[in-house]
Amino acid sequence: MPQNFEQLFSNLSQPEPRPRLFERVWNRLQKEKQLLIVKRKLFLISILSVITGVGLAPVSKSVYINFAESGFFKFFSLIFSDFNAVMASWKNYLISLLETLPVMNLILLLAVFLIFLEALKFLAKNIKIISQTKFSGSPSL
Repeated sequence: MPQNFEQLFSNLSQPEPRPRLFERVWNRLQKEKQLLIVKRKLFLISILSVITGVGLAPVSKSVYINFAESGFFKFFSLIFSDFNAVMASWKNYLISLLETLPVMNLILLLAVFLIFLEALKFLAKNIKIISQTKFSGSPSL
């Protein structure tokens, strides 16, 4: 009896896969791998954008406080209250404005703001990519 089965199965031909099946499966696996990488990056960048978005408030408040403490607002308002005196010695006026400018806080504010904008740009670009991708339980091969 076992010999009959062996003869029976030996006469059967092996089923042939559809043409380009391996390529389709491989491409689909690569696409899913790339999508997973994009989703991970998207998650991390979303956290970064929330952190920098929340961080903008205390940094901008710190910049405002430093502007007020340094006397920048007082020097700046002088141009509106006594324009002729400012124009008489405009070079000294500009030097005084630059000396009272809180440069480090402005650099920090600019850095946080630019990181926030870059994170939003990345989010917008990659959310568009993910939304264009079809999610289906059984892919057609």
